[in-house]
Amino acid sequence: MLVVLIPLIISLSIVAFWAWMLNDMLHNDDIPSTEPVGFRWPPVAKNHWIVFFIIFSLFTAGYYYFTIYREQR
Repeated sequence: MLVVLIPLIISLSIVAFWAWMLNDMLHNDDIPSTEPVGFRWPPVAKNHWIVFFIIFSLFTAGYYYFTIYREQR
């Protein structure tokens, strides 16, 4: 039972963190919806952040946390 419970807790924690950062990004009015210059790194526009959230999932959620979310609070 414990063998199944530990990976389940870890997986749920990762998904919860990802959903938390995605929710914050979608409701953050300080991030512009589109970027007039085009694509650049690090992403500035919500559209680009969403693409990276889908492609890189947890890595991007962590990057968003350390670059934007943590500095706002």
